[in-house]
Amino acid sequence: MNKYDTIVYRDEPKSDNIKEVVTKFFVNNPDLKNAVVEIRPLEASRTIAQNSLLWTWYSIIGQDIGYSTHELHKIFKGRFLNGKSTSSLSTKEFSYYLNQIDLLCQDYNIELPYGQDYKNAME
Repeated sequence: MNKYDTIVYRDEPKSDNIKEVVTKFFVNNPDLKNAVVEIRPLEASRTIAQNSLLWTWYSIIGQDIGYSTHELHKIFKGRFLNGKSTSSLSTKEFSYYLNQIDLLCQDYNIELPYGQDYKNAME
């Protein structure tokens, strides 16, 4: 384990697992006197429905303005995510990203579908 690993525990007993990880950390880093242990809730990652809707929208937008889906992916990530990968987004962050794309498309009169895929993605 290196100095900056992230470890996710979902199973019991958590306290024994955490104690073991911290002990191994200090054994593997004997010159280190202090460290920070951060415990926080795990945020849900983007859903399959969200990702599917995104690529459907990219296809529709691309047909309308003449860009490939991959070109749009790069453009929108740069504009709305500062280049951050969509695979690292939480479901909440991904919904915000979809909303930003939707608002931009409304400004340019590009109609996007809001059917069941949209409902599933925004749940």
